[in-house]
Amino acid sequence: MGIETRVLQTPFDKAKDTLMNSGHNIISIAEDVELRIQEGKRSDTYIGMNYVREGMIFTPNRKPILVAYSPLLETPALAREAHERHKRFYVDSEAVEKAKEQGYVECQDIETYIPTNRFGEEAILVRAFGGFELDDEKASKQSQTYGDFLKDAGVDYITISAQGGGYMDNNSNGEYFAEQATFRPNLLSSCKFNGIYPIGYMNVKGINRKNGN
Repeated sequence: MGIETRVLQTPFDKAKDTLMNSGHNIISIAEDVELRIQEGKRSDTYIGMNYVREGMIFTPNRKPILVAYSPLLETPALAREAHERHKRFYVDSEAVEKAKEQGYVECQDIETYIPTNRFGEEAILVRAFGGFELDDEKASKQSQTYGDFLKDAGVDYITISAQGGGYMDNNSNGEYFAEQATFRPNLLSSCKFNGIYPIGYMNVKGINRKNGN
């Protein structure tokens, strides 16, 4: 199908540079879903967890948002350094608006469980699994296709974790911070600065659609 993927397990910023130099882009959630369906539920692709192109932005006094292109992609080395110091990666309002212009959708700021039979109805999954580039109808259909695939694999729901640890309620300085999104078959999450997956220590998957396919 003219699609080539490459997986690296090196610090996030170095992996991004290596992938870009070999003609790969960091894979989007929708592209990852497409490949997981193609390769089947018994493949390593289906099982694995990796960084994806999208990011989550935590905004004071508002719900977090999933953006099509993570702000961390602009300065990945600075983001990794912040996480290694157990600090959040803060972004300014200009970076937030730039990210939103490329596509975004609101998330719940609590851990959310969505059954597979509702993947075509939930806005967060329609955009994550259907892609930010497609219209609503096509994106909804693609998202539900993944829900049906998971159901057939014995998965009843997906967990979405976009929790800022009370940040939106307790932040009085009006600051924003961003986290890289991570994805595995039944979990869409942000990369917590002090959690299990600090940025830089998990698979980074790249994709190269040869001949524009």
